[in-house]
Amino acid sequence: MSKPLILGLDISIANTGYCIGVDDIPFKTGLVQTKAKQYSEQKVLDDVHRVEFIFNELKQLISSRVNGKPIDVIVLEGYAMSARNTSSLTTLCEIGGLVKNYLKSREIPFIIAPPTVVKKFATSKGNCKKDVVMKEVYKRWNFDTDNDNIADAYVLMQIGRAHFHKLPAPKFQEDCLKKCVIIEGV
Repeated sequence: MSKPLILGLDISIANTGYCIGVDDIPFKTGLVQTKAKQYSEQKVLDDVHRVEFIFNELKQLISSRVNGKPIDVIVLEGYAMSARNTSSLTTLCEIGGLVKNYLKSREIPFIIAPPTVVKKFATSKGNCKKDVVMKEVYKRWNFDTDNDNIADAYVLMQIGRAHFHKLPAPKFQEDCLKKCVIIEGV
């Protein structure tokens, strides 16, 4: 049985990071980028179009193939419930709900990792700055990126690898895996 192909998704309303891989070297990384409209009369409609655009891009990623092989599992970062911008959090939750329902309808297993778990899995600390995560991603896995969203997506992919490949891991990473919500065979 071959190792599962994993998609790590750091969903955001402006810069969604993604990483598709099996082992330490990803097959594909990148961003789904959007910009908010500046005029307020159209804000609700703009948010609807933005959610639709991001969701359609993510559906394409989820449905993509690497060397003819489909994505086997998705690892999502959970919501930062302490976020100050509630409007952004609402939009983020809308996107996340659409993605989870889509995964469920396609019977694709997925893992939800809380934001503090993503940071701790990379750095051994759950409350560090994004630049520290990027530095630790390079030190730990030799993956270099100058974008914190792609770094987070890479860590999410590594969380999936650790779970599904049953890799040996330091205790702090094993503790992180226990805090993830795993939804298999939905």
